[in-house]
Amino acid sequence: MNTLIKNNLNIDGNILTMNGLSATNTSLVFTGVSADNGNLAITGNFSAANYTMGTINDYLRGDKTWQPVTGQITCTFDGAGSVIPAGLKSYVKLEHDALIKSWTLNGDGGVGSIVVDVWSCPYADFPPSFSDSIAASALPTIAEAKTSTSSVLTAWTITQLSADNYIGFNVNSCASFVKATITLKTYK
Repeated sequence: MNTLIKNNLNIDGNILTMNGLSATNTSLVFTGVSADNGNLAITGNFSAANYTMGTINDYLRGDKTWQPVTGQITCTFDGAGSVIPAGLKSYVKLEHDALIKSWTLNGDGGVGSIVVDVWSCPYADFPPSFSDSIAASALPTIAEAKTSTSSVLTAWTITQLSADNYIGFNVNSCASFVKATITLKTYK
């Protein structure tokens, strides 16, 4: 059992709910707070003294630091010893809401080029298709290199994905790579 006593707030046991505050083990999850510009505003008897406040996509660790709740969506394209052919490669069903924060592409087979489109559609509209592109004009791309990454997603039409959505990965073009992997870094 973990106990935290701070300004009249006592958490003892595995789960406690009190004025919108729930605690599980040593992680705190705030469910009854308001967000202003991504910062948490906590009202009531809880004081944030000695705590560094995080964003609404963070969780509070036992050492009083905020850590993002991250995940990733990964897809590997394999040309089976040949250059990866263009076309739809895979679908992935999301089990939880996800906010895409960045993408990374890695290629195998020396220096090469690859362009990948990312599609998304709700469960009821499966399968995703070209018209469901969320990357718009900012397609994940490696150009005469082995790897590429970007966290600038301002051109993407959608970065907030809902649980049960499908993500589709389409290779638009590829030169030299016999295998490549795309990873979308997400916040839950």
